[in-house]
Amino acid sequence: MAQLVKAALDARDAEHVTAIPSTGTLRGDLLAALNLLCDQVDDRYLTMMTGLIHAMRTDAELAESLRSHVADEDRGPFRTVGERAVARGEVSACTSTRLAHQVAEGQVMRRMILGRPLGHDFLADLVDNLLVPLLTRTFSADEEDR
Repeated sequence: MAQLVKAALDARDAEHVTAIPSTGTLRGDLLAALNLLCDQVDDRYLTMMTGLIHAMRTDAELAESLRSHVADEDRGPFRTVGERAVARGEVSACTSTRLAHQVAEGQVMRRMILGRPLGHDFLADLVDNLLVPLLTRTFSADEEDR
């Protein structure tokens, strides 16, 4: 069952990434990706994830499968957005999409836990003040591994 759950979550994420429109700019692509993500985080999704997180406490195989899903940076939208930005010359090929993914995920989760809306102002602030600066800064190999 654990592998089936992981496969379903992987497929859901792949569908999400495929749906991200190319807006022509890093900022626009980030906003589009985050808007799609926030549109999908409804009560049913939150209920499902809450149940899975709780079930992880008693099912080691499920826990490993979910950790593997969450840790897979290629499943999220940031790699695709980063590759587009590199191709357009907006960012260096050394851009750290991994860190941007972690920051965005953490900020969205925090906002959800606090019961605050995932609206345009929040997303624009996240993109402009955290994600674009992270993606346009070049990290050394030592900084990337931290």
